[in-house]
Amino acid sequence: MQKKRYVYYHCSGFRQKCPEKYVREETLVEAFAQQLARLQVDDEIFSLIERAIVDAQRDEDKGRNEEIMRLKAEADRLQVRMDKLYVDHLEGRIPADMYDRLASEWRDERMQSLERLEGFREVDDALIGDGIELLDLARKAHQTFVLQSPSDKISVLKLLLSNCTWPNGELTVEFREPFAMLEKISPGAPALSAPSGGSEAECPNWLPE
Repeated sequence: MQKKRYVYYHCSGFRQKCPEKYVREETLVEAFAQQLARLQVDDEIFSLIERAIVDAQRDEDKGRNEEIMRLKAEADRLQVRMDKLYVDHLEGRIPADMYDRLASEWRDERMQSLERLEGFREVDDALIGDGIELLDLARKAHQTFVLQSPSDKISVLKLLLSNCTWPNGELTVEFREPFAMLEKISPGAPALSAPSGGSEAECPNWLPE
């Protein structure tokens, strides 16, 4: 529904017919911008977050490398034992039934170590950088949200929010992880009180008319 230069939204009734009233686009945009401000943290705090992420990854890498070395050493030790067992069997120092039993046990143990080694993958440093960059964009999202195109606004909200409702004309949101971490350490901003309505409606179903 186009009235002069204003665009109005309404709930599409994803679950059932919704009694919520039409809401002006500017009202929704401002409400979402204020909610996104809850993710805002200053540069000093964000630098501490970034350092904590890098340090945590470094500790995880250290533990991973130690476990990789241990598993490799275990696999090598079992291979040496199997080689020696085979020589002892050929030279008649151990009976065939003992050789078969021990060789089977050690072969299985070595295979388990190798399979666990396969489960370890080096973490690409670029992935850590991308994660930090996403958090940085999230904490600044409220600054550019009102200037973005409708499609870009939708993309931002889908990325950052797991759910949002409009009960009685007031917007409430839930942030996805790890963005919710920013909310916990941010002073944030209160939700905007908008025109009153009826029961709650989920944000993905507010459509322009």
